Amino acid sequence: MHDEQQNGDAPRLSVDSGGTFTDLMSFDGKTLSVHKQLSTPQTPEQAVIQGMRAIGLDKRAAPRWLAHGSTVGTNAALERKGVKTAYICNRGFADVLTIGRQTRANLYSLNPQPPLPPVPAEWCLETRGRISAQGERLETLEKEDIERLKRRLAELAPQAVAINLLFSFLDDTFEKMIEEALEKNYFVSRSSFVLPECGEYERGIATWLNSYIGPIMQNYLQRLEQRLKRTSVLIMQGQGQLIPARKASDYAVNLLLSGPAGGARAVEAYAELYKRDKMLGFDMGGTSTDVSVVDGEALMSHAGHIGPYPALIPMIDIHTIGSGGGSVVWLDKGGLLHVGPESAGSAPGPACYARGGTRPTVSDANFILGRLPERLAGQLHLNREAAVKAFSPLARSLEMSVEEAAEAAIAIVNEQMRQALKVMSVYKGYNSSEFTLLGFGAAAGLHLCAVAEGLAIKKAIVPAYAGVLSALGLWLSPEGIQKTVSVRKPIHELEQHQLDALHQRLREQIVLEAKSRRMKTHHIRSYMEARYLGQSSCLSLPWCAVAQLQRRFNEAYQKRHAYQLDTAVELLSIRMQTINESPLKLRDILLSGGQQAHHQYSRGQATGKPQKLQVDSDLKGPAILFSATGTSHLPPGWQLRCDAFNTLHFKRTGAADSARTRSAA
Repeated sequence: MHDEQQNGDAPRLSVDSGGTFTDLMSFDGKTLSVHKQLSTPQTPEQAVIQGMRAIGLDKRAAPRWLAHGSTVGTNAALERKGVKTAYICNRGFADVLTIGRQTRANLYSLNPQPPLPPVPAEWCLETRGRISAQGERLETLEKEDIERLKRRLAELAPQAVAINLLFSFLDDTFEKMIEEALEKNYFVSRSSFVLPECGEYERGIATWLNSYIGPIMQNYLQRLEQRLKRTSVLIMQGQGQLIPARKASDYAVNLLLSGPAGGARAVEAYAELYKRDKMLGFDMGGTSTDVSVVDGEALMSHAGHIGPYPALIPMIDIHTIGSGGGSVVWLDKGGLLHVGPESAGSAPGPACYARGGTRPTVSDANFILGRLPERLAGQLHLNREAAVKAFSPLARSLEMSVEEAAEAAIAIVNEQMRQALKVMSVYKGYNSSEFTLLGFGAAAGLHLCAVAEGLAIKKAIVPAYAGVLSALGLWLSPEGIQKTVSVRKPIHELEQHQLDALHQRLREQIVLEAKSRRMKTHHIRSYMEARYLGQSSCLSLPWCAVAQLQRRFNEAYQKRHAYQLDTAVELLSIRMQTINESPLKLRDILLSGGQQAHHQYSRGQATGKPQKLQVDSDLKGPAILFSATGTSHLPPGWQLRCDAFNTLHFKRTGAADSARTRSAA
């Protein structure tokens, strides 16, 4: 990493900005400080500054290094609040982004509603400059074509431009010509830089997203850096690597889902610490629940989605649902009870926050059932009367008591989270009972045992600092550079010298960018993305000779899906990355913890007199566990032990009253 990051005495700060809370962790090699600050969605940097002041990092003691996971870009994409973006393509292809892949979200809907087009028709500009599938120039791009584009853009006055010409990953000359003519006046993204891979629709969506959210990320990061002039700011990317803030907006689409990626890195570190190859990450925050899988290492995906849009950029495989502590509990017209996906967020927040919220939420349900303390995150005094008032209309409609309505809401949200975990385990061919479930986020511990029971998982853990674990994961993440080159040929048509030439080209690009970032390139890793001919999804394999690729792919496919095909293998792309490992190690951070990680417990309900939880002593449910960053519920039929790292190890001891436990937990 950069020289300033090697100074062990300088405070290091990590910040994970979520929908409800902004989590901060500061560490100077000796002292660890943790803080949860209510988020300020309109000006996210304000919560960062307020949180820094709360832990003593004012202007006189500014951190030298900040690792940041942000929801700014993700929220802008999901809420369709990006900037006005023009889309430039070849003649006859203006409708590609609107047509998409003709897949339907609701297959059996008789009246499906067409999604909004990413780019309105009048903002799609066609031009000459055509490359063939073999890389030949079929149609040149002339100066008059560029002038015509400039005149049309002057009329539209967009803030950003996305350029996506056919087969530009084979020859990007025409895209670069357009970029050079426009980049002084607009935020410009070209597909040959953002995603140089085959597939004009997916490449076009990635390029449009990069321009759509790029100026927003650029403005936010500039504001943040202005407030932190003496701090080296690095931003988390979806693939789990950090990038300097000054470079981040160029790769804006890679910043999507950056916060959850930090959590997945932390799960990976805990799997290594406890020598458990298989671990499920269960991150329940105020707005959503994020699920990830570690099978030796965090699973990666090249077929993710941001809302309705495909995101073929490499990212840690994370499944997100709208179930969190702030998720609103509501009845539909038929009287059926639902939880989420709408969230009360941080403003006004759940009713029990007493900040103006009046709608019932999951946090209100847990508070009514006695599973939350009266003071939350060190700054929020919860109001039971407000929570009961919010749930009372629901309870009357359902002809239940308030407590029964709260239990029903908890049962529903537990099932929603079980289904999310099944998507990432059972539906991918894994046996969920072989995994350890790691719960983090401020709310996960309240639902951990009930969720584990529904998946036949007998062991679960809640780590120290569970409520801010994504921030901890940011510390443990490497700074990195990743490049891809498209191949898309059956391996029997490839020669080794062709692959070696592509490999060398990627290496030169990596070394050049690393030099501009002042990064070392000691750890360069290469991967091959391959699939059976005719399939749509691929597997990632470590670099190998083309003669070995068929056998190694068959073995990897057999391990993942329990069968293999007698079919030729197609090499889609070669991916290369270099990383500089974080100087911080999980064991060192945990051993320097201090009082914030220590747990207390209360028998039965959170209102009982708390007692200190002793290391290596067993505790049987029912009980409520408290720490500075989260609360956990230990139901009947479960017991736990706290180890020297202040990790809570939950173990199922029997099936006692499981049905009641599931509904109440």
